[in-house]
Amino acid sequence: EECLRYLEDNTSNEATDRKMAASFALLRGKVYEVTENQENALLWYEKAVQFDPYCHEALDRLIGNHLLTLDKEVALLGSLKLHEEDDWLRHLYAAKLAAARSSAANPLEESASQRQPASMQEQPPAVERIQQTPLEQTPWWGRG
Repeated sequence: EECLRYLEDNTSNEATDRKMAASFALLRGKVYEVTENQENALLWYEKAVQFDPYCHEALDRLIGNHLLTLDKEVALLGSLKLHEEDDWLRHLYAAKLAAARSSAANPLEESASQRQPASMQEQPPAVERIQQTPLEQTPWWGRG
């Protein structure tokens, strides 16, 4: 709370120096993230990217914490004020967002398959044969 108070008292919301404003917005977002206030962290990370679209750390925080909905992702990418020659960065950000979305879905599928009981998981044919063969039918050298 003390850190947030200091930032509020000693920084302005005017975008005179956009890189400095982005740095302070990023810092505020980190403070809110540490205090588990995801809503305000989201707000300040978005502001950081709006102040400086080259502030990749703020975007990485948004992506890494899965704070954006699909609509917000589209709006954020559309609102980036990039130089014409840096439009590739918009595509890079879009790729990062898409990768984060797909990787967020895959662990759920993997964890669901891992939760299946061992009896339901497919076993190799050799193991099934050994388990299904009665003791009387096994060769004498296989009896211990």
